[in-house]
Amino acid sequence: VLFLQQNFPDVCKAMKWIEENENLFEARVYKPIMLEINVRNPDHTKYLENTIMFRDFQAFSCESKNDMSLLINELCIKRKLTVNIGHAPSDAKFLPVIPIINLRPYGFDAYMIDLIGGPDAVLGYLCSLYRLHNIPIGGNEVKEFIEQIPEPITVYFGANVRYNVSISKYSGEKIFSQVQIECRNILPSIDVPQIEQKKHRLSELGRAIDNLRNQRSSLEAEMREKEVLYKEKKDKLSEIRSRQYELNRKMDEIRKCKERVTDLKNQLKDRVLESDLRRNIAKCLNELLRCQVGRIQALSSLQKAA
Repeated sequence: VLFLQQNFPDVCKAMKWIEENENLFEARVYKPIMLEINVRNPDHTKYLENTIMFRDFQAFSCESKNDMSLLINELCIKRKLTVNIGHAPSDAKFLPVIPIINLRPYGFDAYMIDLIGGPDAVLGYLCSLYRLHNIPIGGNEVKEFIEQIPEPITVYFGANVRYNVSISKYSGEKIFSQVQIECRNILPSIDVPQIEQKKHRLSELGRAIDNLRNQRSSLEAEMREKEVLYKEKKDKLSEIRSRQYELNRKMDEIRKCKERVTDLKNQLKDRVLESDLRRNIAKCLNELLRCQVGRIQALSSLQKAA
């Protein structure tokens, strides 16, 4: 997209208008072909770039002819944008004239259409323009079989060489031409090995996430057990503190009582109080003695009277 913004602003303006007016179309309208397709192996982009004209890489394609007419009128005529618009019916089918398995003995691995991915309508549109379903791709060994390749195949690739076959109008003989090709890096591509590596890494991360989830579940279960144990210990501690408080309160009462007893004992040791107490005791003893003497005298008198 950045490449288009920098080099083909009309294409970007057309894309924006299409996005904002999707409700006007009766079928699907595709973005520029270079944004809709992808090459599965980066090494194969050179074959498409040396087959498809760049103007067609920028082309919009429509499944409906009515939508194609609408776009031409709105974009090309009214807004005077320099863009290409084509018809790409979704039901178009394109099959190779020779199955690829019959071409393997000549060094071919696949047809060009097999190297790319994208919407069927867009791929069909490219096949209708460039016959990608009949352009085989191979390696260096292709050059060894130039004379043996079946006649319906008129364009093919072997490694970094494009081969074209034509028939002379005068002699009827085959005319071969070869062109060295190189990648121009204008197409997005998908690096299959890298994708597989990413998938493998994603799978590893998925397993790691599952392990972490299991660990988290175990930790959560253990944490719940700890929380229950913590509550039990907390309640026990509260009970102990309550008893400790009650004990401290009782000990304080006992301390106060002991202080009161000590005060009382100290009061008993008062010398004035002790002296008064002794006098009272002596007085009581004297009174008791007097009474006892009187009793004895009374008993004596009683005996004499008898």
